[in-house]
Amino acid sequence: MKVEIKCYIWIQDFSFEGAQEVTKRSLDTLGFDYIDLMLLHEPMVDYIGAWRGLEKLYKEGKIKSIGIATCYPHILVDICETVHIKPIINQIEMRPFFQQR
Repeated sequence: MKVEIKCYIWIQDFSFEGAQEVTKRSLDTLGFDYIDLMLLHEPMVDYIGAWRGLEKLYKEGKIKSIGIATCYPHILVDICETVHIKPIINQIEMRPFFQQR
């Protein structure tokens, strides 16, 4: 049986070191060798630093895919123009009383 693991990094951990620490703590807690998908949730403050931390973990094989969740368009553009590994997923929030066009 294969279990796919998706985790989020929250704003209080947005830094190069914070992203690495949270990912490693998640791996230890879950007891897994890698995480299938790690998302930066609502990228703000040092989201580039956090992304670079995730890129390093991706290159080490600790994360299989990197993406973003609930992101403003201008921040997505900034990430895509600045980083080496582009987001594989852009998860958007959509529900009956919060529809986005």
